[in-house]
Amino acid sequence: MVKRNSDVTESGIQMPLTLSFGAGISMDSFCVCQSNAAAYNYINESVDTARDERRFLYLYGPSGSGKTHLIKGATLRAEAMGMRATVLDMAIVSEFDWDSMYTMMVGVESNDVILLDNIDAIAGNSDLEAEIFSLYNRWLGEPSGFLAVASHGSPTKSGFAKKDLISRFSSGVTLSVDCIPPEMYPEMLMRREKAKGGILPESRAEQICRRVNNIKDAIRAVDLIDETSIANKKGVTRNLVNLVLDRLFGRNAEK
Repeated sequence: MVKRNSDVTESGIQMPLTLSFGAGISMDSFCVCQSNAAAYNYINESVDTARDERRFLYLYGPSGSGKTHLIKGATLRAEAMGMRATVLDMAIVSEFDWDSMYTMMVGVESNDVILLDNIDAIAGNSDLEAEIFSLYNRWLGEPSGFLAVASHGSPTKSGFAKKDLISRFSSGVTLSVDCIPPEMYPEMLMRREKAKGGILPESRAEQICRRVNNIKDAIRAVDLIDETSIANKKGVTRNLVNLVLDRLFGRNAEK
């Protein structure tokens, strides 16, 4: 939920202080390119066949490469098809106390689709590695299903201490993804906004990408532009975009 508290800049335009993240995530809004097409296609196929066969995927790539987008998009795709799906961010789960984490994992293996993001967050934690190993083995006892984990590195380079877990993670399909090239940033921003039910003109997307050199900051900017436009009942104009970019990243002449 977006909190409605806001501040007012010298221009008189209200800027929301708290943003809503995660909107616009779907398989359709994912920008497919050479570096991620294999993973995108495999995940789609695996969700489609999750009730008929068992598949495991180890997905890895750097921050900003779209791993979380694919994980969440696959969950939504599964749910839209009437499947039972579970997605867990292990970076968050690993902060829970042991009893809460154990309770959360009970019965997860029976879901049609199971997606564990940031699995490398548990690397080196013997208890959590053992629990994920146990989950994997319980999942193997199910007749079908799709289990995928996402990490920043390959199974042997993510710091896992339990050799049996590394072996499990290396036993299925392993695919890597990389960040989309900068020339695709405008397309990605427009696709994401369309998935949210809005429209980001190509000229404005290009304007943002001339000022922002990484996709995470570009998404952050679009979210605030979107919220500011709605709060002030104004269109996404060139001046509005510059105002938001100045607020987020400092004043700078448009390139």
